[in-house]
Parts: sequence; structure tokens; C-alpha cells
Amino acid sequence: MLKNKGFYVWTFRALRAGLIVHLVCAVIFKPLPNLPDTLIQSYVIMPFYTIVVAPIVEEVAYRKIIFGFLSEKYNFWVGASVSSALFSLGHFSPDRLVTYFLVGMLFCHYYKKSGSIGTTIFAHSALNFISLVMLTVKS
Repeated sequence: MLKNKGFYVWTFRALRAGLIVHLVCAVIFKPLPNLPDTLIQSYVIMPFYTIVVAPIVEEVAYRKIIFGFLSEKYNFWVGASVSSALFSLGHFSPDRLVTYFLVGMLFCHYYKKSGSIGTTIFAHSALNFISLVMLTVKS
């Protein structure tokens, strides 16, 4: 996986698309700090969880298992829509539902195109890292 140039291309594309969605939604919706942001600032372990654990668990659950099952049983759009809706709801951030839903849809696309869950895990991790840096700088 890590020696495959395509892996990096798809990962970078997924990260770029995720950043664009976050930026556009932040400009349009101007979200307030949410529970995960508050937890990140309160607990030392949260950055590790946010950058390492959450991307692995969420990508395996929402993309590999839920999206994989539903897209195989029905089609891409059903699988992507349901898994992205659950991904969005799972973040417990009402003012960012659209952002997380769109990122979920994009990650389904890039997971399917790349054929590797590693692509979305790395992109998700990088996106969370960038968000954590921005949250830290903003504080």
C-alpha cells in the first residue's frame, strides 16, 4: 500500500476535497465550537484519539463496513448516503451536519476509486490534524 504511488494520489485528492468542503461550509454556516473541540482542549489524550484512533475506527465502520455492505447490496448512492448520514450524526455536531455528510460522501467516492481503506484513513487523519492545529492556533 505505502509503496503504491496511486495510494498517495488518491489520499491527497481525498484530503484536498475534505479541506475544500470544510472551508466552504465554515464560510457558509460559521459553525460554533462543538463537543469534540471542547474535549480536545480539555484532555491530553484527545489529540491522539482524534488523529490516530478515530480515523481508523470511523473509516473502517462507516466506509469499509457500512458503505461496503450497502453499496454492494444496493448501489453506490444508497451506500454513500446512508453511511455519510450516520457518519455525520455520529459527530454530535448539529451545526456541522452538512459538512460531515459531504466529507463522508467524498470519502466514499475516494475509498471506492482507490480500492483502499488506507486512503481515507490517512486523509481523515490529516484532516483531523489540520483541524486540531487550527483549533489550537485559534485559541
